[in-house]
Amino acid sequence: MRCLAERYRGLGREVTAIDEDAVWGERRVDRAPVDYTTASPLFYDLLHSERDAGESPPPAQVVQVFEQLVNEALDRSAIWLQDWCWSDLLGMLGWDHQAVRVTLQQLQKIAAALAPRVIYLRVDPSVALLRALEERGARWFNRHAATPFDGPVTATMVDNMAALSRRAESARIGALAGWATTSVDAAAPQHEVLEAIWQELEQPQPGSLRCGQ
Repeated sequence: MRCLAERYRGLGREVTAIDEDAVWGERRVDRAPVDYTTASPLFYDLLHSERDAGESPPPAQVVQVFEQLVNEALDRSAIWLQDWCWSDLLGMLGWDHQAVRVTLQQLQKIAAALAPRVIYLRVDPSVALLRALEERGARWFNRHAATPFDGPVTATMVDNMAALSRRAESARIGALAGWATTSVDAAAPQHEVLEAIWQELEQPQPGSLRCGQ
């Protein structure tokens, strides 16, 4: 996502980049409490200011924030980039299935003005986990796997986490129904993956499946 943002800015385009750090706070690789105050103010107010009370935002508030972000991007004629799915976020809020489904439909209608594209990076979860391990280290893995903080990461642990990810993937893809989604082979080297995404964005193919501009 950072590479795409740099490439668009190099062409003189405005970019709205909303990464996971903007939503949840700066990524940590240790076991210290997450500092949610490092999230962007909009997402902090939406998701974290009431966290101590155990409250989740109502659907109408989530829709309002999304609409505000969309309008800001439109006002700036900006390319919107994000590296996470709204369906994942809504699934963490404790809503019932109907509330999630209706809210996703509302978000899809609001996003239509941005001509959204979903780029699905197709790669086996075990490959993705090993790449993340190389980038972020064992402490990051152990935090997400709820395993001993400084313990070694074994092949069995990676396999178990990959299996969980595979089971979640079908639900994630199902939640993207109705979005224009393109699948890109992400098992290739990074520069090849980036070029494939760029070509897909610059030369859209009618009728393709597509994941968030």
